[in-house]
Amino acid sequence: MRSEADWLAAPALPAVGDHSPPTFAPHDIEVGDEATVIAKGAGVIVPVEVTCEAGATGFVNVQITQSRGRHVANGFGFTQVDCEGTTQTVDVVVTAQGGAFKRGPALAEAHLTVCTEDDFFFSPCDLTVARP
Repeated sequence: MRSEADWLAAPALPAVGDHSPPTFAPHDIEVGDEATVIAKGAGVIVPVEVTCEAGATGFVNVQITQSRGRHVANGFGFTQVDCEGTTQTVDVVVTAQGGAFKRGPALAEAHLTVCTEDDFFFSPCDLTVARP
């Protein structure tokens, strides 16, 4: 594992034989087409497909916003994923705030952050997916 000092001491242009910066496996996130309303609208279960590097840890955050006339229901949920290098479906429970969720259209926003065990490095792969 590199320390912060190792990164600060690295030359601006790599010399022959120097290590190149870490490369990142492709990461992807996609929100499912339908969520399930639970506990009389107190929350929803959102299926999310996640692809991340085997052996890494993924952190999935989901936010739901739903217009209900003059009111807006919104909520946030998150889960941790043990990445397998293949597409996995995880269910994220989003807890309602500002009113109950109802069946019907809503906006879903999902973010994926991946951390490898070797470098404890958060990859620059935050993605946002919105479903009408």
